[in-house]
Amino acid sequence: MLLCGIAAMLLLLVAEGYLRHLNDAKMSFDKQQVHRALELARIRYLGDGCPAGITYYYDAERGEMVSFDEIGDIVGYGRCSAAQNRRGETGALGIPNLDGEGGAQLLAIAVEDENTFNARWQGKRLTVYDESLMSAAERQRLSDTQRLQIEVDRQKGEN
Repeated sequence: MLLCGIAAMLLLLVAEGYLRHLNDAKMSFDKQQVHRALELARIRYLGDGCPAGITYYYDAERGEMVSFDEIGDIVGYGRCSAAQNRRGETGALGIPNLDGEGGAQLLAIAVEDENTFNARWQGKRLTVYDESLMSAAERQRLSDTQRLQIEVDRQKGEN
């Protein structure tokens, strides 16, 4: 009986360590994605001739920045949870893996000028939550399609 109790305690410690390792790996992956996305956004911003105020979206599979119209093909890749990224520990605000498996988010990089790059996790469809993470300048740049997506989400929340 004592031996079974000791074995159970050891198993619990090993399982806890393994779960901590999995969570650390998810956080590390998301941090790397944010770092790479910010780097590519700077390169694209300079290559585009430094337009004033623009938002890019990171396609992790192809390793490139795309426009909002092109995000339909991007597969979500955020891995850690809202609790793990509570204070933007990944380097981006928001929830990297909304709704668990298959609900992974994309990275939006809002560029205000050559020194201001704001990263946030966002789904393919904009929500009221996404809007709350945007700067005032980014909200002003939203297209009619993007505004409609947010309004539809707002109405869903009221029902």
